[in-house]
Amino acid sequence: MSDDDRYNRQQLIPGWNQSKLDESVVVLIGVGAIGSYVGVILASTGIGKIVLIEYDTIELSNLNRQLLFHEEEVGKPKVEIAARKLKRINPHIKIEVYNKKMEEVPISVYKEATVIIACLDTFIGRRWINSMAVNVKKPLIMGGMFAFLGDVQVIK
Repeated sequence: MSDDDRYNRQQLIPGWNQSKLDESVVVLIGVGAIGSYVGVILASTGIGKIVLIEYDTIELSNLNRQLLFHEEEVGKPKVEIAARKLKRINPHIKIEVYNKKMEEVPISVYKEATVIIACLDTFIGRRWINSMAVNVKKPLIMGGMFAFLGDVQVIK
């Protein structure tokens, strides 16, 4: 299968530039409830490189809302399972994995990003990554949920 076939439908969008996506690096922080869905979309659309940052392990209580995980994976690192499944969705993309807290990831990772996407569940974490994005001068997209409330922000 050629990339032309894989991305044919999105290339029908006027002005679409698939090569721009091929050259993009997206740092995705958090692959839980929102992040797992975002990861699938990024992989499916052909982002050239996805950097996954997540320190948590899969829990049984995650399975009702986290797309990438199954019961036999409980106890395993989310980031490793997510990387394997995203690579299965699109074997042509590059995936880099950090099984650690975002504060422990080298600043060079954030500097390499075309865009940073944060799918975090704490306000402290959102403030920290906002400061990092400002520091490295990268656009930041944040998505979060609290009960039935959702929030998405784009910060340039």
